[in-house]
Amino acid sequence: MLTPSRYPYDDPQFATVPKADAFREAAVQLGLDWQLPPLAVAFASEPGGQPGLSLPVIEPSYGNLHGQPRLTCRLCGECDFGCNYGAKNSLDHTYLSAAKAAGADLRTLCEVQAIRPGGPGYQVRYLLHAMDGSSVSKRIDCEQLILAAGSFGTTRLLLGNRAHLPGLSPTLGSRFSGNGDMLSFALHTRRDGRPRTMHASRGPVITSTIRVPDEVDEDGSVGRGFYIQDSGYPVILDWIVQNMDVRGDLSRLAGFSLNRLRAALRWAGPDHLEHGIGQLIGSGSLSNCSLPLLGMGRDVPDGVMRLRDGELDVSWTTETSRTYIDRVRGTMKDITSALGGEYVDNPLWFRKRLAVAHPLGGAPIGRHPGEGVCDPYGEVFGHPGLKKKKWRRHAGAGGCEPLTDDRRDGRPSLRSSVARARDGGEVARARWSAPFRGNDAGHSGRTGPSQRGSDRCSRPLVHRGDGRPGHPR
Repeated sequence: MLTPSRYPYDDPQFATVPKADAFREAAVQLGLDWQLPPLAVAFASEPGGQPGLSLPVIEPSYGNLHGQPRLTCRLCGECDFGCNYGAKNSLDHTYLSAAKAAGADLRTLCEVQAIRPGGPGYQVRYLLHAMDGSSVSKRIDCEQLILAAGSFGTTRLLLGNRAHLPGLSPTLGSRFSGNGDMLSFALHTRRDGRPRTMHASRGPVITSTIRVPDEVDEDGSVGRGFYIQDSGYPVILDWIVQNMDVRGDLSRLAGFSLNRLRAALRWAGPDHLEHGIGQLIGSGSLSNCSLPLLGMGRDVPDGVMRLRDGELDVSWTTETSRTYIDRVRGTMKDITSALGGEYVDNPLWFRKRLAVAHPLGGAPIGRHPGEGVCDPYGEVFGHPGLKKKKWRRHAGAGGCEPLTDDRRDGRPSLRSSVARARDGGEVARARWSAPFRGNDAGHSGRTGPSQRGSDRCSRPLVHRGDGRPGHPR
């Protein structure tokens, strides 16, 4: 349903993204495995079609719940803020639109307060908020209840309602992980002594990936594996990034002021004001020749979430993952060096903190309640019909984006729920196809230094349910 596709690197219309070329060249120089990952972004009007910029997207049979036309990717870098053109195959354009077309009742401004066994299965009490700040208490009765509020939200709901859900596993709140997320920056990139343009605001936020092998690959690799990706951002952030060049700003301002003084006192030749203004503005080299680097991988999932004074509290340290973190930072430094840039850590790292985009854990899977909160199909032990969704239930970090999760983890759980409803309560083990992988996106020619890892581009690096490292099934 997410119809993932790889960036059309070979298409002339999409060949104007310097960061992808630079990232590939750095991978070749370092002997690393460069790949084009599957992205939930529309580059063509329909899956398998000819790529093109700003083409009308042909909607599937269920349409989209917004009732607005969509366009293919414009290379505007707005993926992380929310695409204003509908190029991202996000939840609203896919599962929610399909659900609405099938008759689902979608409600917004709702805040779940309590979960109770009762009625046909469960009662959910929630607050319906109004735009004026008022709220009304509501209740829904359901046979099956699926919690999909993310690692923090779902864990908070289960912990807050633990007294009314007897027998919840003692592992509730455990195995929190940041999915190995890391952020750093390659600044002032250069080649042959000249500034090298990265143009991070052009293209989708993520275009290409470098994969570093994992010991679970069973190919002789050592250590916890990870991905490093070229990142981007909307063009408005170019201005913000450039304004961070305080030293350069002050230097240019001083030079401009001195030139204006010379002109006023006739110490210099003709007054070329426009030239002085151009020098004051500067070349924009900081924003134009810098690249954010994103890391994801298999850190140590040993964080614990608890309620403290009614609020969710996360106890988590980077110390147990320092070997992994140092390895990722070392590779990021090598990439930055290959790009001729200056390596800068995320400012949070000065306090040994990380910026986490994919929090995981809190209600891990297991073979029994002593090992996990739910079974491999997401059903909470001891509470038939109560299910958890997504990566939040895995036993460890997956090491890749949620795209793989939505296809590998979400649909089997939904299928088993449907099977349970059809079969009078007995879980039917639905078959599940492998996630998008391999070099099957149709790109050719400029494929990078190695295809060895391309069939693993969407393979998460996970733990088995018993806590031992291994491949996902």
